Amino acid sequence: PVNEYQQTESTLMTILPYLPERDTWPDPLQKMFMLFTIENTVKEHTAGMEWTALPDIPTAMQQALVAIEDHDFYRHGAVDMGGILRATFVNISAGEIVQGGSTLTQQLAKNMFLSQEQTMSRKVYEVMFSLMLEDKFSKDQILEMYFNTTYFGNGATGITAAARSYFGKTPAEMNLAECAVIASLPALVENVQFFMSMTGRTMSPLVQVITRFPSATAVFISSSMVTFISEPSDWLTIMLL
Repeated sequence: PVNEYQQTESTLMTILPYLPERDTWPDPLQKMFMLFTIENTVKEHTAGMEWTALPDIPTAMQQALVAIEDHDFYRHGAVDMGGILRATFVNISAGEIVQGGSTLTQQLAKNMFLSQEQTMSRKVYEVMFSLMLEDKFSKDQILEMYFNTTYFGNGATGITAAARSYFGKTPAEMNLAECAVIASLPALVENVQFFMSMTGRTMSPLVQVITRFPSATAVFISSSMVTFISEPSDWLTIMLL
């Protein structure tokens, strides 16, 4: 049976051709339209992108990225209030922003549909988009979207471009250490960009090594750190070393 949301989306898509061009609408109206037609919005934003299905992304890569970005991703909803409270406490204790409370779904919503501005209104929209995404898509579908729409640095958007750009491989061909390097890049790139925008400073030598010499970094990880990994928590331990 067609639910109320589907009826609303169908009605909006039916009348859309008779309305003014969407880019002429006020910003809040554009965002509300995107929210109520979220499935169509996702199709529009991902059309023409290089795409790798989740089963073709190594399990090690999936575990590593979830461990680094949102280790409770499969256990909480679109918004993790416990994570937000923990991050708030840590940031207050440190006297600066050192930890974020956004879930992986919130990061996807921000990167796909919103700007990077640090405002309350953007955060509210981020939560609204996240709730709608998790209502319409499974966790695996959201993770697949994250892999294929996230910027991994070096001009590479999406896991397909990242694997090719850094290692000359497809995602399925990457080994354990290469997965560890690629999985660390979204957080690394975002944190560095935020730090540089706030301080005007350039990238640290460590960041330059990882982004300019990923193969050497992968060899170091392979020989020095990665022995046997079976749980996402193992990845988190390795990436914090």
